[in-house]
Amino acid sequence: MNRMSHVLAVLLVSTLIITSCNTSAREGLNIDVGEIDRISIERFDESLILERSGGEWFVVAPVRTMANPVTVENLLITLSQLTIEDHVTRDPVDYAQHGVGESAWIVTVNAGDDTTKIAVGRAGRDFETQHIRIDDSEDVVLARGRINTTMRVDVWRHRLITDIDPSSIAHVEFETPNGDWKLESSDSSWVLTGPDTSHPVQPERFSTWASFLNPLTTDRFAQVTREIVLDNAQRKITIELVDGTTHELQFLDLQGEWGIVVDDKETVFQIFALRVNNLFPDLLTFE
Repeated sequence: MNRMSHVLAVLLVSTLIITSCNTSAREGLNIDVGEIDRISIERFDESLILERSGGEWFVVAPVRTMANPVTVENLLITLSQLTIEDHVTRDPVDYAQHGVGESAWIVTVNAGDDTTKIAVGRAGRDFETQHIRIDDSEDVVLARGRINTTMRVDVWRHRLITDIDPSSIAHVEFETPNGDWKLESSDSSWVLTGPDTSHPVQPERFSTWASFLNPLTTDRFAQVTREIVLDNAQRKITIELVDGTTHELQFLDLQGEWGIVVDDKETVFQIFALRVNNLFPDLLTFE
């Protein structure tokens, strides 16, 4: 074979390889997102595990709590839309350079009996691409779509404290160090009764207060336990709904911010003091 023929042969083989890579690259991971029931993110000795049960997602490790449905849904969308743009290398010597070696985040997705493992490495040419290896394949590929690999539990935890429709509220009781008072519905208006007062409240005033519960989300998650809040609570709101359901919110001052326990939830939420003032407004605001 002369030199020109050799060059043409090499080019032909290279073209076939690139074409093959690009053809498969345009395909996604072939994961049925609707069937995914477990996701784990691991790196070194740390791990975060999410599981779906009864249609809802939960963080099950390192703590057990409800998962933030928005964060989980965004991850599922990313996985469903992930596409491989280019074949980068299959030489293990290059793994560290692309972040898919021993230091990679390992995202394992279980969908029924099917398991897909993704080693997630460094960003590619732009923020929307990253290097990955799939199912222990030797191939390092450049994928479009950024997989969320953070193991900060607070990112994955459900941030919702309450989501109460104001029109469903029938009765509210407030317990504070300065006395107890209550709001009761009366026909189309409300009546406030306190230690030294009883007077009607305009519906719009009540609606303004109730809007803080619809929804009420946390600013962070407290480090204290549920038992500490319940044993030392300084304020309490009890809400009775028109269907007879009740919700209890108990509050403990945590040096300028407030820990909140709701009903039988194990999570202790934490919000800024200004927001607690909105939930326990001055009685004059209802006059």
